[in-house]
Amino acid sequence: MVDRAEYRCEFCNKYYASYKSRWLHIKKYHNNNVVNCSINVVEDKKKCSNKCSNKTLHKKIDGNTCKYCNKQLCDRMYRWKHEQKCKLSININSTEIYEIKKQNKKLEKQIEELKELVQKSMKIHPKTLQKINNQLNMNNNGIINNNFIIQLGYEDFNKVLSENEKIGLLNKHSNSVIEMVKMVHVNPNNKYKQYKSMYITNLQNNVAYKYDDTCKKFIAVSKMDLLDSIIDNRIADIENFYEDYKDKITPFTSNNIQKFLDKISNEKDYKDVKKEELKFAIYNGREEIINQIKENNPDLNIFI
Repeated sequence: MVDRAEYRCEFCNKYYASYKSRWLHIKKYHNNNVVNCSINVVEDKKKCSNKCSNKTLHKKIDGNTCKYCNKQLCDRMYRWKHEQKCKLSININSTEIYEIKKQNKKLEKQIEELKELVQKSMKIHPKTLQKINNQLNMNNNGIINNNFIIQLGYEDFNKVLSENEKIGLLNKHSNSVIEMVKMVHVNPNNKYKQYKSMYITNLQNNVAYKYDDTCKKFIAVSKMDLLDSIIDNRIADIENFYEDYKDKITPFTSNNIQKFLDKISNEKDYKDVKKEELKFAIYNGREEIINQIKENNPDLNIFI
């Protein structure tokens, strides 16, 4: 069994089965805490001027940080791909933010005008006026907040899932990752509608589709790359759940979860088996996924 102490998060003392799981955890939950060290301890054999307590942080910082937004990527290839989009998106994002703020101000003004019009045009009971105000606010929130999709890798299921749901997934043992994917990414459920961020429509080719927040649409991607990304992110979630609730599960479940996490993080053949299971789960649920995407985001183009 892998020594999990080797992959300890120095910010919250949680332990992980692999460097990649630990990296995903730090990226998601402690990104603002990471010191951007200017010295590459591994290659330059120099003493770190920042006196970082865990040298593994240097593995992901040197050469893997976006020069435009300082986002840390897991390797140079992903950094390069990210920078191609980031370079273009900086101006686009600032423009979008400006436009959204502008639109919000217009909506707020329209709401106030409607309130004034109602008050002037008739005598109205305060409770009735309150109902109108509530409806207007609900409509406003719907326009701005309700119809959106969260890109894969940017979810925070530690906050979204209940304690019972997390423990229930741990009790699935070696099926915990697959069952979590079905719960949040596949099965119809309004609680998780914003996490319908990928789908597979064909088993004969290597094409899948995932939502890209930069261009606000679904794009074609490598099916194998997508499955890798899904499994890596959900493994990190299961490891977080395990660290938080290991005192609330049985020793039998605890032992099985540890074995599963060690095996899927270190045995490629086993991970490939789980990727196959995941592929079929997403493919078999394609109609449910696509219907929920269309229902909640009717303006999005869906490739079928």
